[in-house]
Amino acid sequence: SELTLSESALLAGLIQSPGIYSPLFGTNPELAAERQQYVLDQMYTKRDIINKTSDRLGEEFEVTEDMIDEAKEQELTYSSAKIDIEAPHFVFYVKQQLIEEYGIDRVERGGLIVTTSLDYDLQQIAEEEIRAGIDQYRAAYNVHNGSMVAMDPKTGQILAYVGSYDYWAEPDPRVDGNVSIPTALRQMGSSVKPYTYLTAFSKGYSPALLTPDIPFDFGYEVKNWDNKYNGLMLARQALVESRNIPALYTLQVAGGPDAFVDTAEKLGITTLVDRQNYGLSLTLGAGEMKLLEHVGAFSVFANEGVKNPITPVLKVETSRGEIIDEWTEDQSKRVWDEKEIYLLNWTLCDLSGQGRIFADKYRAGDQPLCGKTGTTDGPRDLSAFLYYPNLVVGVWTGNNNNDVTIGNAGQGWSTTVPLPIANSFMNRVVGKFGKAWYSRPAGIVQGVVCNDTGLRATNS
Repeated sequence: SELTLSESALLAGLIQSPGIYSPLFGTNPELAAERQQYVLDQMYTKRDIINKTSDRLGEEFEVTEDMIDEAKEQELTYSSAKIDIEAPHFVFYVKQQLIEEYGIDRVERGGLIVTTSLDYDLQQIAEEEIRAGIDQYRAAYNVHNGSMVAMDPKTGQILAYVGSYDYWAEPDPRVDGNVSIPTALRQMGSSVKPYTYLTAFSKGYSPALLTPDIPFDFGYEVKNWDNKYNGLMLARQALVESRNIPALYTLQVAGGPDAFVDTAEKLGITTLVDRQNYGLSLTLGAGEMKLLEHVGAFSVFANEGVKNPITPVLKVETSRGEIIDEWTEDQSKRVWDEKEIYLLNWTLCDLSGQGRIFADKYRAGDQPLCGKTGTTDGPRDLSAFLYYPNLVVGVWTGNNNNDVTIGNAGQGWSTTVPLPIANSFMNRVVGKFGKAWYSRPAGIVQGVVCNDTGLRATNS
């Protein structure tokens, strides 16, 4: 009786899946308002039934258009005391996974004992790096929010999961702290270009594919990040320098948008569902993805073509200690030929020692690292991914209200914000995972090619 219609509609909308829709603790709290609007729309659509029922019960209640419009316009405020919980984004992500598997009643009241994959030492380091990085770059590049996922590529287990700069942050649309970025849809910019080149390698092309970095009409204007064109260049160089026109060309010769989506889906991306509306710009990051799944895809690169399911839970037991479910090591599956993955790693890991831009950020002490960055138009979404055989980390930085990342130091780039954060994290934790690197598999032939043609070099 103390609730307004607007508040009641919000609460009614949460019932179906509170772990997702809760504006305070849900994995997708932005959907709370959508659910509330849906409930109010349903009330108006079925107003005749509601009004007749009210009359029969002797209630003085009638649904009118003005009433619904007023409820939709009411601004709601939420009050929640900070609770004693570690890694809240990860906890609520796991809870939602359990709800989908076992139902809300059993999760809320069943006394389940859950062992997760989270390494809390790594989690604390990840949280520290996100906070320190955002604090450092906030004014310089107008970056207020950040997220990080670290994963063991050999198992698929999530080791660290930072959903935002601060889950308990004061209301700020640029942060929106309880929104969990790893499971939200974001554009990943050029960090998806490896999907294009891997597709090309699967069609028989090599890192020596000659690509044009020249002005070209794709039906829309395409520029490189430095507004320059370098002419003909090998695919290996085009990828590590993140040239846009060569990536569009490579996707075109490799089979186009459908081939890109096929590759992405093999790697574990589930969000590219609008095939009929995709163009070559997919290779520039035009399709929305989840940070968590993108890290999972890089884990396939790190694990030489073998994919493991993304795993947040190791064991689920009843209150009496009976095991309901338990992670096992036999869930891995080869989804890509190791030779084609090696060609990609040969490029992203600089296995040939040819060098790459920002080379210092692709090392952690004496451990070399592989990786790729992505900056979207605006710029708005800045992402960076680093990996080696034993660990993968992905970092997103930006603003939740889609503000551009341009501050008093100018424009922010993926190489100036998330890449240093990811590198700092790797430097702190690589010692725990040990050194490892990649060996050339059988079937890969090494040779010398001509920089001007991409063909086998000759003496003539």
